Amino acid sequence: MKFEARRDWMMRKGISDVDSVMTVRELARLIRLNGIDISNIEKEPADEPLSGRSSSAVLAEVSGGLAEAVVRSYCFRFTGKNAGKALFRKFRSGGSFRENIFTIGDRELKVAIVDGLAALEKLWQAVNAGSRYDLVEVMTCNGGCVHGAGMPFGNAKEDIRNRARLLYQADESEAINLPARSPVIINLYEKLLKEHNEITDRKIFFTHYEKKSVLL
Repeated sequence: MKFEARRDWMMRKGISDVDSVMTVRELARLIRLNGIDISNIEKEPADEPLSGRSSSAVLAEVSGGLAEAVVRSYCFRFTGKNAGKALFRKFRSGGSFRENIFTIGDRELKVAIVDGLAALEKLWQAVNAGSRYDLVEVMTCNGGCVHGAGMPFGNAKEDIRNRARLLYQADESEAINLPARSPVIINLYEKLLKEHNEITDRKIFFTHYEKKSVLL
């Protein structure tokens, strides 16, 4: 994320879209240094549009969560209903390579989850055997971002599971579980983007990658 914030296309008129990037580990260290008791401080909403984020965004931090969020949104768009929780039970189970077929209305979506780069070999084998997918989620870190480089040190599987469990609990308690239900996102698409022709959702939400030569 620190590198991503410095990309040229994260600039508007010479001004960076991102002021600074702080990892969870750095934030935890700052909290300890200042003696902040986070259990006894009042909550404040984030600045817009982040204040209108849904719990689907929270799930993106755990392996399988991003794909679940996409399928949720797909289901809501084409059926007008929320996807049942049982639909994703297999996605939340273990295994470095997971695949599932979702039946939504008269459509079928075949989705694969790659949990850690070592599992790319299993994906490659499945594709070579004839498997085709509508969506493939690849998480570099085992378990997802809850086990990412900026998280507190420690590789205990129980710690990773506990972090994932907290995210699933947050998903259960959030009032907004889909971006399509967020008043802030609805206003962004139906009003702000239409009123400002120089801004498009593709410019805001899409990115691209280029091959870099790195000296090892």
